[in-house]
Amino acid sequence: EKVLLIFLNVSLLILLKILRGTTGIASLIDVEKCSVAYWFLTFLYIPFGLLFMFFVVKFLVKENKLKLESGYVFHRNDLQYDLHTCLLILGTGLAVGMLSTILGIGGAILAAPILMRFGIETQEASFTASFCAFFSSLASVAQYFIAGSIKWDYAGIYGLASVAGMLLGLKGLFVYLKENNMLYMI
Repeated sequence: EKVLLIFLNVSLLILLKILRGTTGIASLIDVEKCSVAYWFLTFLYIPFGLLFMFFVVKFLVKENKLKLESGYVFHRNDLQYDLHTCLLILGTGLAVGMLSTILGIGGAILAAPILMRFGIETQEASFTASFCAFFSSLASVAQYFIAGSIKWDYAGIYGLASVAGMLLGLKGLFVYLKENNMLYMI
C-alpha cells in the first residue's frame, strides 16, 4: 500500500507536468507558458501534496495505534509514528527536498544523517535514503524523457560505464567484507 501511494504521488506530478508542458514539449492541452492556466497547473500540486501528506500521516498514526493496542514490541530502532514524529519527519523531508533542490545535490546525502538522528541504524538509514532518492530520480527522468531532453548516446555510454563501475565496486566490497568477517561496510 505504501509504495503504491508513492507511485500515485509521482504519477500525479508527472501528469501535471505533461498537462502544463515543459521547455522541450508543448502542453498536452495547449496551455500557454506563463498564462493563468500554466501557473494554476504549476501550483495545483500543492493542495494535492498536502492532502497526500495528510493521508500518509493519518495512515501511519493509525497503524502505530493498532500496533500499540495489539501489544507489538517495538525494536530498538523502530519508529513509533505518533503525530509529533510524523510532523517532524514531514518537516525534515520538506527541508531536505528544498535544500537538495537549491544546492543541486542528491537528497540522500542529507536524509541519511537525519534518519540516523531519529534513531535509525546507519545501514537502514542509508538504505531508506537511497530508496527515497529512487522515487525522486524516477520523477526527474520521466520529466526529462517527456521533454525530450535526454541525450541517449551519452546516457547509454554513461549508464553502461556506471553499471560496470557499480559491479566492480560491489565485487571489491564483497571481497573486503568477506576477508574482514563483516556484514556491512557502514
